[in-house]
Amino acid sequence: MHNWGVTVRQNQVGATLIVVLLFLVLIMTIGAIAVRQSSTDLKIATNDQVGTLLLNSSDSVHAHLEQAVNAEGSKEYNEIVSAKGAFGYFMNAMSNDNRGDQIIFCYNPRQKKLFSIDKASVLTPGGGKKLVGGTGIGYCNATQDSSYTSTRHTTMAQIMVTRPDTSNFVAKAFDGVPTGRDINIDKATSAEPLFEVHSTAILPALATASDAEINDCFAKPSLQASRYKFDKKDDQGTSTSVAFDKTLSGCMQEKGVPAKVVVEQARMRNITTSKLCIGFGKSTGSVTPECKEKYKLP
Repeated sequence: MHNWGVTVRQNQVGATLIVVLLFLVLIMTIGAIAVRQSSTDLKIATNDQVGTLLLNSSDSVHAHLEQAVNAEGSKEYNEIVSAKGAFGYFMNAMSNDNRGDQIIFCYNPRQKKLFSIDKASVLTPGGGKKLVGGTGIGYCNATQDSSYTSTRHTTMAQIMVTRPDTSNFVAKAFDGVPTGRDINIDKATSAEPLFEVHSTAILPALATASDAEINDCFAKPSLQASRYKFDKKDDQGTSTSVAFDKTLSGCMQEKGVPAKVVVEQARMRNITTSKLCIGFGKSTGSVTPECKEKYKLP
């Protein structure tokens, strides 16, 4: 009887150990699932935050440009609508030589000027660049503090402005002609030019690519890469024209750089206003105070 009782007690101890081990395995499995789920939730939250940050950075560029264009007579308005401005460059109604060109500049709201042609590059579909102040001018640079949109060095935004070649579009009759205006190609006010603005914002801190790879992507055109070319020298030093292999956004995606592209199409309308200076018929014959002040009349 004594030996039998010892055997039963030993069997019970062995069964208890197995049950405890099973519980430990179950707890470890549940813990591993919980950790994996938490990691997934964290990644989803981080991706959403990154997307929101990049979208805000890209969208702020368009808001700034729209504000400048609508502020007629302001300093920023003159900077981008003048002959050397991002929009004024394309406003020559008598020539289509610059249609399809891409004006590229790095957005920095901390600078005094919103746009300066001396700090921009112009890519031409026919190959090469023009109006470039030096190598790399206009492109954002991952190693330069001035290329970031804020002093926190979080995001960078590169802007591209172009006036598409309307011959490639199937437009409606009188498309782009303001109501109430005569159609005259000699007048810049007889058309509403169509523009495309691309803003590409990136977050270098979360990129797997090097600074050199990011800068290489910035040097690529924002659209229709096959139409744009650059000079390349072979082993013998002979320079040949070679087409770009991909766009800026495509390159960033390939290199694993978090990026967001916002594209805006806009028409610029020349709005004319008038003031009554001297009334017809019965009037005092003198210029109104409003006109004297506006036109600096005596």
